[in-house]
Amino acid sequence: METLGPGVANSAPTAILEAVGYIAQRLVSSPRWQDAIPDVLERLGKATDSSRAHVFRTHRSAEDTLLASQLFEWCAPGIVAFIDAEHLQDLDWEATGYGRWAEEMASGQPVFGLARDFPPKEREELEAEGIASTLSFPVFAGDEWWGTIGLDDCMRERIWDEGEVEALRSVAAVIGAEILRQRAEAAYRDLVEEGPVMTYQESLPDASRSNTELRYLSPQVTSVLGYPPERWQDPDFWPSILHPADREEVLKEDEDTVRAELPFDRDYRIIAADGRTVWVNDRAIPVRDSQDRLTHWQGFMLDITKRKEAEEALAAAEERYRFLVERGPLATYLVQFPQYPELHPVYLSPQFEQMFGYPLERWNGVDFWDSVVHPDDQEMLRIEDVRAMAEGDFDLEYRIIAEDGSVVWVHDKAEVVTGEDGTQLWKGYVLDITQRHQAIEEREEAWRQERAAREEVEEVSGLKDVLLQAVSHDIRTPLTAILGMATTLSHPELDLPDQARLEFAQRIAANTTRLDRLVSDLLDLDRLSRGELHANLLTVDLGTIATEVARYADLQGHEIIIETVPTVVQADPAKVERIVDNLLGNALKHTPREARIWLRVEMKDQGGLIIVEDEGPGVPDGEREAIFDIYRRGSQAPGSGIGLSLVRRFAEIHGGRAWVAERSGGGASFRVWLPQTPLPQRQ
Repeated sequence: METLGPGVANSAPTAILEAVGYIAQRLVSSPRWQDAIPDVLERLGKATDSSRAHVFRTHRSAEDTLLASQLFEWCAPGIVAFIDAEHLQDLDWEATGYGRWAEEMASGQPVFGLARDFPPKEREELEAEGIASTLSFPVFAGDEWWGTIGLDDCMRERIWDEGEVEALRSVAAVIGAEILRQRAEAAYRDLVEEGPVMTYQESLPDASRSNTELRYLSPQVTSVLGYPPERWQDPDFWPSILHPADREEVLKEDEDTVRAELPFDRDYRIIAADGRTVWVNDRAIPVRDSQDRLTHWQGFMLDITKRKEAEEALAAAEERYRFLVERGPLATYLVQFPQYPELHPVYLSPQFEQMFGYPLERWNGVDFWDSVVHPDDQEMLRIEDVRAMAEGDFDLEYRIIAEDGSVVWVHDKAEVVTGEDGTQLWKGYVLDITQRHQAIEEREEAWRQERAAREEVEEVSGLKDVLLQAVSHDIRTPLTAILGMATTLSHPELDLPDQARLEFAQRIAANTTRLDRLVSDLLDLDRLSRGELHANLLTVDLGTIATEVARYADLQGHEIIIETVPTVVQADPAKVERIVDNLLGNALKHTPREARIWLRVEMKDQGGLIIVEDEGPGVPDGEREAIFDIYRRGSQAPGSGIGLSLVRRFAEIHGGRAWVAERSGGGASFRVWLPQTPLPQRQ
């Protein structure tokens, strides 16, 4: 078997770079990265003149054992395929002798070389599959080691050159970024499609819904109204299911608001598929592009049937109340005046026993009336009694505990009258208003639920707007760069020097890393909001971590001054790296190239203090606290505004804090303090 060294008979650098460009373009433009992988592996295998290309997924067993399973494979003609091999499914890294591979790739390092140079157990496994040389690279989705992508040469021994290693690194990075993008899109769909409302998006080519093009309709429309989404594509369908009593006014208001390009907001009724009448609150706003042109309408419909039913019940209860007051029977009474606090009834109508269950003779007992008043209303009743004694009239709604334990709301109204013998009496009536109060409580509960649902909708809408803004700028910018450079690399008619092609490949990898960081930030914010992200504490040196992050950072030509001392604390190293990386990234965004940046780490107040300072424009006093809020950016600041929010949240889950201090001489001074020993995390 012959041995080939770098540049001898290995794959041509031009073919590899063209393949990397094609692969990046293929993955980014595919809705699902899984659909593009077979084509990606074939292109990569042929460009590197390999025998086999493959993708493995890492996962854990029920016993928490680290496993790997082969998901995809491409083989050159005449090479044995192992995609259906049982021994490559749920493969135990340690038990099969690949424990060293797992350690290397979990730390981000590739594994490559000649099979005969590997340790005996590894060599035995490789040679059993006819492998003479192998190259495998880890695929990371954010901080998660997702799996591996690799190349095998079964025909000859070969030394993998730098171009081949870098090509596989770039492909692994793009796959990781696409996995994160797919997860982020799924998380956003969950926000929209599992919420409490029916959302929709439509374009209106003219001032009428008769020619509406429905772009999107969330699946809740089926569960609420019973109609499948495809029915709504018919422009005549929505008008046809409007309640006949509402149709004319709703269509008129819809036409007027569309013509004027104003928001639409109306309550109306829809006839559901099962014949039910469903009240909805329909709100839609016009969405415009950067040139203030109407592009589409974004709206939602909220089921408000319960609120409307509660309002109707309240109106009916109030009508019954008026009837009882004006014409119906009441529980009436006559009580000697003044007898407070002891009440001695002269007359009680039979309705008292029917209403409350107590025999009439019990009401003659001293203080009995006060004893059956609800404890929470007794002080209110005492105050009204004192006023009534002074002014000669009593009017109060309160609760009485009936004999069976039920609570009865009453309206007690009385006035002082003079009998034929000159005796002054309280003449009054007690009216059962329990149904009215229940209707009020039901209406308030319906309003509360509706407000909660509306707030959730507005929160989801706000998050959607922020996500769309981030996608349109921070995500689309590196994607556009990747697509542009990938298209250039894959263009067969362009004769670019190999150095230029290598630079393009490196820039693709850099933009992929930038995209990876942004999507990781978005997913971490989602996990933080659901309380699923905690600190995995280890004993670490903050100075060492900060220095390593700065060493590998893309400084974009800036001068950075590093001043650190050994600072040992209990912290999550991955999150400390993200803190330093986001602080440096923030300084680089807002600092001119000729300005300097300082990175300092020191002990402070029984903890470690990380300081990043710059000579940029600084942070105004009024923005120093708000700049750490989620999706909040400083004035005239670029970016999605999530990096500093993560800095503060990561500091807080360590029991620390983040803030901006005034810097002598101008510029910004961002600081993060982490305690030596954090308190136990609150679940």
